[in-house]
Order: sequence, then C-alpha cells, then structure tokens
Amino acid sequence: MQKKSAFLQVFRVAILVFLNGVLQNQPVYAGSAVDLIQGEMKGFILHGEPKPLPDVDFLDVTSKPIKLSEFRGKLVLLTLWATWCPYCSIEMPMLSDMQEALGRDKFTVLPISIDKEGPRVVKKYLEERSINLPTYSDPRMRLGISLRAPGVPYAILINQEGREIGRIQGETNWKAPEAGALIRAFIR
Repeated sequence: MQKKSAFLQVFRVAILVFLNGVLQNQPVYAGSAVDLIQGEMKGFILHGEPKPLPDVDFLDVTSKPIKLSEFRGKLVLLTLWATWCPYCSIEMPMLSDMQEALGRDKFTVLPISIDKEGPRVVKKYLEERSINLPTYSDPRMRLGISLRAPGVPYAILINQEGREIGRIQGETNWKAPEAGALIRAFIR
C-alpha cells in the first residue's frame, strides 16, 4: 500500500512539473486570450504560436492585385465570404459595425469575396446594403486554397506581423461580447 501511495505522489509531482513547463512556454497573449474562447467564440481555433501565412494576392475594387502583406502593421480579421452565402449576408453588417467600433488605425476587417464575377458584383452588393467595408475579391479562390479555408464564411485573425493567430469557420455572431473582447485582446 505504501508503494502505491509513493508512486501516486511521484506521479502527481511529475504531472505538476510537466504542466508548469508547458504553461511557462506559452506566449503571453495565449494565456489571456484562451479565456475568451467561450460562448459565441467557442469555435475559434487559437494557435499556441502565430503561424506564417502565404502572401497570395487578391483583387481590390479596381481589379488590381493586392497582397496580404500590404496590411502588416494592423490586426487583420480576414473573412472569406460570398454574396450568395446566407450566413455571410448576416455577418457582413456585423463586421462593418465591428470595424466602425474598433477604428481603422490598428485594426481592419479584410472581407474577401470568392464570387466568380469579381469586384463589380461585390461592390454593388455592399453598396445596396449600406455595408461600410472595402471591396476585395478572389474570383479564382486562390487565397482560400492557400489558406486551407474551405467554404464560406471563414475568418482568420492575423497579427501585426502578418501571422495567423487563429481562425473560425461558419456563421459567427460578431456582435457577441466575446467576439469584441477577443479582437480587442490582440489590438496593440
């Protein structure tokens, strides 16, 4: 019986040492942001460390190519969406409101449509619904493929250095307090 008790004590100490080592190696942001992955944001996948992203180009409103790296220096919420997507039509006004509430100095919503018709259709859609977001398009869906983002809506949070913090797939309530708190936790 004493051997079993001693074994359990050693086992508990080993577990505590292991967990302490794991927790000590976590980036500062991950410890505080992990608490924010709840409620409406429970589907958000937060990486332990930011991950590199490919610098694939997409189109601006004039069909001019633009690269993801051009947004470095700001926290970016990249969202892949489409005008024909019912969930996207719910999210886009929320994302517009979030952009207005959090400002444009340190944060930007980067909505990239996968509509095959390109920027013309996207611009018209946003204007008709009074959605105050820029028009970007990826009609060949190269960005979605490169980012391994299947389907729409799909959102990726990118830090100021252009690295992926985390992602969420599917309809998201961007008006939820947890969503705003998660974004604000990474604005600097």
